Amino acid sequence: MQLSIADRRHVTGLAYHDMDFRSRLERDPGGTLSAEIGRAFDPAKVELVREEDDWCFLMLDPAEIDAELPEPGDLRSVVENDVYALLRDRPELLDDATRDPKAFLARQLGVDTGDIGVRICREAPGSTLIILPNIAVREELPDDLLDLVSAGGNSGAQGGDPTDVVREDGGVSGT
Repeated sequence: MQLSIADRRHVTGLAYHDMDFRSRLERDPGGTLSAEIGRAFDPAKVELVREEDDWCFLMLDPAEIDAELPEPGDLRSVVENDVYALLRDRPELLDDATRDPKAFLARQLGVDTGDIGVRICREAPGSTLIILPNIAVREELPDDLLDLVSAGGNSGAQGGDPTDVVREDGGVSGT
């Protein structure tokens, strides 16, 4: 893993909330990432994955998942923390999670993503993958996912305000 979960979330959050940062990241992924994180990244080894009409989750090797996950700041990170914690504790579930992530979320965590598809992305060895979130997907979350966040997720992690809703104008309002 070239980038910590916390740094990855920081970059993804900026790409979601700051269109100038997102534009710089799309034009020069390696340089923008290097400037933001404070260490050099090989531009040839930074890959951007754009969400379309789905959620794209970076599936990490269970051995690379931090012992203590960063506190969630939004819905995506609540669900990610639950998935990462489960896979860290039960690495034998990785194939199931990768094979059918939507069914995995429903079966293992009780999360129904509704009409939103779930796609798994994996980093190639030595590369850094950054997911560029689709704003429309995040605004159309099913009630089951919103309920998960308002309940604090399965991990019980606290912090940030995972019930914040991003408005069409890009601002954030609490629910």
